[in-house]
Amino acid sequence: MHYDYNWLMDKKEIEEVFRQLNLLSDFKEQAPVLFWEEVVDDRLASSSEALYVRDGTLHVRVVSSSAAAEIRLKSEGLIKRLNGLSGRRQIRRIKIEVGGEIDRPD
Repeated sequence: MHYDYNWLMDKKEIEEVFRQLNLLSDFKEQAPVLFWEEVVDDRLASSSEALYVRDGTLHVRVVSSSAAAEIRLKSEGLIKRLNGLSGRRQIRRIKIEVGGEIDRPD
């Protein structure tokens, strides 16, 4: 399931808030986390969660080893799409953690 957060604020409004809080560079670094559900299919979106970006690596939690295997197989394409959406080549690799709860908004 993809969530449409566009009705809350548009990207420029969000960037302006982060700029005013002196957090714009942090926002830009973590932007691929927000795009995760846009680049994976519904099944992977429901069984995975992008956690954070550090040093060019997107950290993702998945509920099963089969979801991890699928992400590994698709990682090159996922990275290209994430970098395309963020407008910069910042993600170089995806690190996958298997197990744990996936945090979903109600």
